[in-house]
Amino acid sequence: MPVTSRPLSAYEDESQDQQPKATTQIGRVLDNTAVRILAFAVGGIWWLSGARYTLEGWMQFINVFLQWFFATLPGDRNWQLPAITSPGVYILLVLVAGIIYSRVEVGQYREAVRGGVSALGVGTFILFIFANGSDWGSSYLGMTAPQPEDAWPVSQWLAATLPAAALWSLFTTYGPEVLLFGVAFRGVSFRWRKRKK
Repeated sequence: MPVTSRPLSAYEDESQDQQPKATTQIGRVLDNTAVRILAFAVGGIWWLSGARYTLEGWMQFINVFLQWFFATLPGDRNWQLPAITSPGVYILLVLVAGIIYSRVEVGQYREAVRGGVSALGVGTFILFIFANGSDWGSSYLGMTAPQPEDAWPVSQWLAATLPAAALWSLFTTYGPEVLLFGVAFRGVSFRWRKRKK
């Protein structure tokens, strides 16, 4: 039975090579977790603000529609939705608006990615266009609505600067979903390359 001998330094080199690999794997997990937490925090706050703009925009649109629809009736023509005074009801409506839009947009996007746009079908494609267009449009209406005097300066600036509001409403329509569903829930892949000595 032949016996092979290896220098002790060879075994030491193998053990030393395994330690950096384990450390690298731990570092990847920690970095991935940190990115997920950050994406969830930023995306969650951004998603809530976007859902708020969507709700405000729909309320603006419905008020304008009611004034047009009942314009020929005699008497008081100031038809508007009742003001929401309860914070709980307002938060609930914001969550409902945001969840509905996110569910429709993300679901249709996944179908389009799996089978292409042709897999959506005519009805689903029309719903996709309506959902994205109305989400963007309602966010824009919510941002450009008249702001109270004690509103944040950036909110007042967006309401007065229409091109900036149009651009930011576009980012707000898709940005939160990218952070939440693309990064926070799925994570990212880190690939570190060793530097050649």
